[in-house]
This record gives sequence, structure tokens and C-alpha cells, in this order.
Amino acid sequence: MKRRHLILGTAALIAAPHAHAQTRARKLPPRDESARDPALRRTVEALRAACRAKSPDQLKPLLADDIRESFGGDGSPAQFLDAFKKKPALWQELDTCFALGGTFMGRSTFAAPYVYSAFPETLEGTDWVVVLGADVPVHEVPRDTGIVAARLTHDIVRRSAPEIGVRVPAEWMRIRPPIGVPGYIRRNHVRSPLDHRAVLEKRGERWLLTALVAGD
Repeated sequence: MKRRHLILGTAALIAAPHAHAQTRARKLPPRDESARDPALRRTVEALRAACRAKSPDQLKPLLADDIRESFGGDGSPAQFLDAFKKKPALWQELDTCFALGGTFMGRSTFAAPYVYSAFPETLEGTDWVVVLGADVPVHEVPRDTGIVAARLTHDIVRRSAPEIGVRVPAEWMRIRPPIGVPGYIRRNHVRSPLDHRAVLEKRGERWLLTALVAGD
């Protein structure tokens, strides 16, 4: 996909080829490499504690001076914390990023969730989503009582346009499984690599949060 690497406060755009048709199962199982660095792990735990407490005072010491929550303009801790005040849902977004686990993107950069940091660069992030669980049902219609057409485990699947004339509730998404016809899956069972992701960078001896962004 077109992935933005947020390194040293600069957003660098790396273009990847467009995806080909889905012809085989692609998997992206959960992974978390934060335990490889004890200092990083402590920072992740401190960030999650700040999120649970919704505490700006706990969060502020963990932020880089150029922390950003969007791709445009310059960032700062004051702007970042103001965004959390205006959009309280960001506390949950930040916590979820690290709850899902992440991976290193270089020796001094760590990004979460893994759905972003480990997503194949040969696939377009706008077109694909990752199934987060195991044995997740895909229904023929967007209802829990609908016939289960497939069950997926950590698959990377392509989004599919809704059927003409079918009303799709907001909590459902139509996808194309690796095998079979398109079906419907609950949105809370999938995640896009373009959803919120967090980036930590090692600056000196400390790991600091440098970005929490969504989109492309």
C-alpha cells in the first residue's frame, strides 16, 4: 500500500504497486515486538495507563516535541493534547493501537497496530482489511442470523461494494473471502491499515510518541 513512515517527525510517502485480484489466502496474524526492548515496553505500558486514566498529565511526558495527530503542518504536545480534549475517543484509539500489538520499522521506530506496521506493501490499504480474530463468521446477508458462508482466521480480505438494493447497517461490511462469494462481516472484527496508528521513536535513551494518525 501507499504507506506513510513517520520518522523524525517527517511524513515520507512510499508508493507500492497496486494489488492484483485476490486469488489465494493471505494471512496477517497478530504480533507484538515491543518486549524486545524493555524501555520500549515500559513506554507502551505507561501510554496505555495514561489512556485508561484519560490523564493528560500522564500522557504529556511521553510525547515528542513534534508529536502530530495529522499529516499537515507542524505538531506540538499542546496541539496533540488539545485534540484529545476535543475528541475524547482518541484515548480509546491510542490504547487500541498498542493493545493490538506492533512491530519495529527500523532500529529506532516502532509502530502499532501490526495491521499497519506489518501490512504487505504490495496491497493498497484503501482496498483491504485484516480479520482480527479466529474463526470469524462471514454471513450471506448483513445479519447475525444469516447463513454463515465462510469462517476466516486473520485473513487479509478485499472490501466489496454492497449489493444493489441491500441495506447494509453501519456495523457491517461486505468483503470478498479468499474462496467463495462476497459476504458480510461485522466491522469490529476487521481493521484497515489506514485506521489510527501510533508511532514511537527512540530519541536518545527514551522512547517517545511521535504520531497518532489515521487516513492516507
